[in-house]
Formats: sequence, structure tokens, C-alpha cells
Amino acid sequence: MDIRRQIASIERAAYQGSYGAWRRDFCQRYREVLTRICREAAAEQDEDIVAMGAAASCHKGCAYCCSQYVSAPLAHGLVITDYLYTHPKLQDPFLLRYEKWRRALAENTTLQALEQYTTFAPVVRRTPQTLLDDYAKLNIPCPFLADNICVVYPVRPICCASYVSLSPPDYCLPDSSDLAMICEARISSDSLYELAMLGERALTVHQESLPSLVYRLLTEGLPEVMRKLELMTPGQSN
Repeated sequence: MDIRRQIASIERAAYQGSYGAWRRDFCQRYREVLTRICREAAAEQDEDIVAMGAAASCHKGCAYCCSQYVSAPLAHGLVITDYLYTHPKLQDPFLLRYEKWRRALAENTTLQALEQYTTFAPVVRRTPQTLLDDYAKLNIPCPFLADNICVVYPVRPICCASYVSLSPPDYCLPDSSDLAMICEARISSDSLYELAMLGERALTVHQESLPSLVYRLLTEGLPEVMRKLELMTPGQSN
């Protein structure tokens, strides 16, 4: 089956019956909580920056940080997939950029090594900074980036929303000889727990690289992804 017809079929099934009702409600609640968390964290971050007598240098069209490795829980991938469903013109460009992203990484073992730290497990392991640095040095743009603008900005992962540069933008380049000054938003553990409690445990515990996760949800659907996870790790999704 043509991949676009496959995605359209999966999308139709995504909103049918009791599963469809649950999915709509979950995505709406997740987005509401996510938006509030990011807004509150950004307000505190702005206060911190002002207190330092500094100013953020990040601006629309600045995408130096958008070649970092980003993983996300299944729940967040589901919300981004839902966003692509409601913005269908974004789907084909994402698929094209995703294939380009995969090809660029095909002969490099960095992504494979990173994904070993974001597999289905009771606790997501901390990713070694050396691997993250190696990935950044590849300077491969995120597939959600178009003309240096994030096309899923309203539902971007918390990690993407948490960091602001206080130094010249090009300091954020992985090969820059100047050290970037970064201000990280303070996301409380209570806020993260609130997000985690919106759905069943598997939606939070399982993480993947964000582009791969969304691609799988688009082309396989959440029920199939969940089924495969249950086969891989019996008893872990309850």
C-alpha cells in the first residue's frame, strides 16, 4: 500500500469508537497541561534572565539548536502525530525530510547508540553527554524544521522549549570555539508527574528519538506500536 494511503487509513481508524474518543480527550488534556507547563516555566525563565541583567538571543528563524538529539515519550509523540493529522499539509514535507534524515544517519552509528538509552524500560537511562555531542557535531537538521522554523512549535517537546541562549546565536554551533551561555527553564518534578499521570504507564516509560517515534505512529498507528512493545517487554505496559 502507498504510504500516504496507509497513513490516511490509520488516521481514520484513530478517531473511531471508544479508542477514538479516548485519543481525542487524551491529546486535548495533554496539550492543555503541556502549554501551561511551558508558559509557567518560560515566565520564571524570563525573570531569571532579567535578574542576571541579560537578554535572550534566540529568535524566529534561529535554528542552531535544532540539530540536537531529541527523544520523547510515546505520549508526546502521539500528541505531535495528532497535530500533523489536524495540519495535513505538514505531513508530506515531514515524510520527505524524515527520509533525508534517516539517509544522513544510515552510515553513522551514533543514532543507534543513542537509541539504546531510550528503550522501553522501568527507568529511562541518562544519555551519555559524549554521544549527544557526537550527534550534534553531525549537524543534521531535525525533520520538523522547515526554512529554519519548527513546524510543530505549539506541541514541541519540553526539552526544546526549555533552553534559551544568552550569547550570540552562532555560539550554539557544535563546532563553535566560543562557549554558549544557556539558561534552562526550571520544570518541576510535579509538573512532569502531572503529564505522566494523564495516560497509562507505557505512554510515559517508552521513549524514542522524536522523528522515528512520530514516523512509526503515522505509519503503524498507536495500537500496533503498543502491541509490539508488549511483545518486546511482557508485563511492562501495565
